[in-house]
Amino acid sequence: VKEKKTKTKKTALVIGGTGDIGSVACIQLAKDGFDIAIHCFKNKTKADKLKKQLEKIGRNAVVVSGDIVSLPHVQEMKDKSLRAMGNISVIVNCSTISISSIKFVNLEWKEMQAHYDANIRGSFNLLKTFVPNWEIEHFGKFIALTTLATEKPNAQWLPYITSKTALN
Repeated sequence: VKEKKTKTKKTALVIGGTGDIGSVACIQLAKDGFDIAIHCFKNKTKADKLKKQLEKIGRNAVVVSGDIVSLPHVQEMKDKSLRAMGNISVIVNCSTISISSIKFVNLEWKEMQAHYDANIRGSFNLLKTFVPNWEIEHFGKFIALTTLATEKPNAQWLPYITSKTALN
């Protein structure tokens, strides 16, 4: 029996979609023909404004919110995205947490853990949640934005640099 290959609808979930880089990613993807699920963690007002902007470009958009460190939150984001879009073919992870300059002597593990959770656990949760659908669809892309700071690290950004290096 020959398997029928269906064309995958161009849809993207942009994690951190309300941030500076995330907003630009949403707009460019919409211009490239993608419908967008805009993820926000706290800034719902900005997400709603971005949704209207994407709709003016002629694309469908939905706002999803949640903490990517929480697997149940990611599942809720997936469910809402799929109800609105039918599928998610691409995830662009633009999320990050604030970067503090901390000398090593003053560094506590909780700062390291916070960055590992945001970058590594968050990416793991997204993949864990969406890969099963991608296996069924025979298509899916995960793009994680990191930083050039891994090339020339700032010693006082150790939590950020090590977590982004691990993501690389």
